[in-house]
Amino acid sequence: LPAVQVRNTIKGMVTSGAISGDKAEAWKKRIEEEEEVAETRRRAEAGEARATRDLGFWYRRGEKCLAVARKMRTILSTYTGCSQADS
Repeated sequence: LPAVQVRNTIKGMVTSGAISGDKAEAWKKRIEEEEEVAETRRRAEAGEARATRDLGFWYRRGEKCLAVARKMRTILSTYTGCSQADS
């Protein structure tokens, strides 16, 4: 099975309550964070400054299951229209 199918199966089982325990709780937290990031990204793409700032902080700190530094610079430059050379 491809990894995406396995991931989606586990996600569905955790969400439905078919799996419980410490690992299931970690999955639930991850799912909640992914949903929060997706909503914040939609708001940032719509031009909301606070959402853009939040995404930048999360990338910088490596929070909310996000990669650090390089991706942060790309995201911020996309939403602000500034390149690294502009700053």
